[in-house]
Amino acid sequence: MPPARAGANARLVVPMHIADLDAMGAVLMPANVRSVILEIGCSNRNTMDEEELDFYPRSFLISFEPLLDKYALLLSKAQRRYYPNGETDQAVPLAHHAPRAVALPLAVSPKGGMITFNVSKVSGCSSMLPLNILSWWGGKACMNVIETRQVPSVTLSEVLKLAGPVLPIKRLKIDAQGMDFKLIASTPAADLERVEEIELEVLGDSTSRVPCSALYEGQERCSKVVANLASLGFVSTSACHPMHKAMVCERSMRFLRRQAAPLPLPARADVRLWRQKLQRGNCLPYVVTGYRGDCEYGSQGELFW
Repeated sequence: MPPARAGANARLVVPMHIADLDAMGAVLMPANVRSVILEIGCSNRNTMDEEELDFYPRSFLISFEPLLDKYALLLSKAQRRYYPNGETDQAVPLAHHAPRAVALPLAVSPKGGMITFNVSKVSGCSSMLPLNILSWWGGKACMNVIETRQVPSVTLSEVLKLAGPVLPIKRLKIDAQGMDFKLIASTPAADLERVEEIELEVLGDSTSRVPCSALYEGQERCSKVVANLASLGFVSTSACHPMHKAMVCERSMRFLRRQAAPLPLPARADVRLWRQKLQRGNCLPYVVTGYRGDCEYGSQGELFW
């Protein structure tokens, strides 16, 4: 296939078979699956296949990662999971990075289609949005855009269709670098009705005492995000704060659908386990669901009673 022209630069863009779907357009899943978990934006740290999937033994995970090197790292996990005795050069099912998980090399955007993706030197800072050059907390490496790429994208509504029309969406985790709320806002409320819990990266409210700058241009602030999610029937598990304790302006926030039952309160013995796991860099779902936790920033977050 000839390269696709984009201005003065030539880019090789090819169609590719990336997953198998059923007659309803949903990702193929085992028959015993009872719910779906969605992960939008993975990179190669704090991924749900490593840190959360085991806590949902009847759920199937669908992950989206547009950076091809990080997508390849996700898929490479399948070899050891399907062949734990160390066999090499063995095939694994298409798109699977675990028996109950698939990864797709797609971005998620408000309108879908091919989009321009700004690739930062720090992969986790890469975004569809331009970086805000006036932001003071992102760091020079994060602000260093090394290249732009044309990547395929789907809408959040299309993501939800890939989960099938019936199964509940147990968790929708979005880490889309400034686009998190925009993806929710561009999705019809009816499409979100099966979603029980949403996790977003949220920009803190700014005050004269704590001027919290946006890392990306056009990010919405916490109060607006919380109010909008509330109008859709989702309640935040923590309050808005102008600045995170780790001296950054974003934090992970969980939103539970009002009728969805939260996870049970863990025993005191489990709190010690939280500390041990977090100190090793791991993140467990019950740390952050309903207890104002923040895995990404470890022990600097509001984790402990």
